[in-house]
Amino acid sequence: MQDLLPEYRRVTAAYFDAVTMLGMRLLRLLAMALELDADFFHPMFSRPMLFLRPLHYIPRQSLPEKVRMQLCLMHFMWDRCRALLSCASFAFLRLSAMAEASSSYPRA
Repeated sequence: MQDLLPEYRRVTAAYFDAVTMLGMRLLRLLAMALELDADFFHPMFSRPMLFLRPLHYIPRQSLPEKVRMQLCLMHFMWDRCRALLSCASFAFLRLSAMAEASSSYPRA
């Protein structure tokens, strides 16, 4: 990997250190927000068990533009149908409850 990305180790280590420092700063802010001593959590994180596991995804060929657009449209339509069905079922339940309530009233 060093041949492909010669700066990978240095950049990854710098990122890891920056994220670790951010986490420690957030712990200080959390302690102060809880009206504790700013270093209250420090002993609990003095030797944190941190791991960085970069993921490697197998390269895949993207779907053609037309297929992506069709899938997007299908998803949009399905989402709208779900919303309509949800509203319709709520309206049906509401009308059923109203009908049941009105049937319990004595008729003149």
